[in-house]
Parts: sequence; C-alpha cells; structure tokens
Amino acid sequence: MRASEFVECDEMAQLQIRDVPSDLHRKLRARAANIGQSLSEYVLDELARSIERSEELDRLLESDPAATADIAVSDVVTDAPTD
Repeated sequence: MRASEFVECDEMAQLQIRDVPSDLHRKLRARAANIGQSLSEYVLDELARSIERSEELDRLLESDPAATADIAVSDVVTDAPTD
C-alpha cells in the first residue's frame, strides 16, 4: 500500500522525526533513491505499509486469538530489509 492511498482530503499533517542515527538516515536515503522516491515519500510509504501489516495482524488476532501460536515471523514481516 502506498501512502497516497490514505489521502482522502486536502488536509495533511506534518511529522518530524528527531535524532535519527546517521547510518539509518543514509540507508533510508539510499533505499529511496534506488526506487526513485524522495526520502519523505519513501518513509511515508514504509509507515503506511507498517500500519497495514499491524492492522492485518490485529484482525487475525481478533478473529482467532489462539492463532498466535501458529504465526511465523515470515507471515507478518513480508518485505523486511536485507541489509
């Protein structure tokens, strides 16, 4: 899911993240550049995907709380970074 799919109105909030380690900032910039996005676009898309995965897991747990014993990490983390 891309962050643009969340846009339902003209109002947008601002989010500032402080104290980002230099190494993490460099990796985020590199990943964004590799796919032709700005850093802001990339981080926003990653946040949107994270929320989507979290909501999917919440729905699964609500429908069958006992299912947690059968959940593999690979079922929850579908596109984990490899570096």
